[in-house]
Amino acid sequence: MVISVFLLNGYGVGVASSQGESLKYELIYLKAFEDGRHLSQEMTTWFHWYNRQRPHQSLSYRTPDEIYYGTCFEEVMRSTR
Repeated sequence: MVISVFLLNGYGVGVASSQGESLKYELIYLKAFEDGRHLSQEMTTWFHWYNRQRPHQSLSYRTPDEIYYGTCFEEVMRSTR
C-alpha cells in the first residue's frame, strides 16, 4: 500500500494523516456500508478520485498523480519558492 512508503519520514506521516482525515470526512462518515466488501469497493473508488481527480491546495491545485508523474512538477516547484 502506498501509505506505508510515506510513513518512512516525518513529512509522510503528515501526508498519511491528512489523507486519512479526508477519507473519514469525505467518505466514511457520509455513507452507510453494507459490509466490508462494499466499504473496500467504495474506498478503492475514493482513492482513485483522490489521487487522479481531486485538486489539492498544497499541490497548487494539481492532483497527486499530476505531481507524481511529472506533468506539472516544474510549475509547482516554481510556485512554492
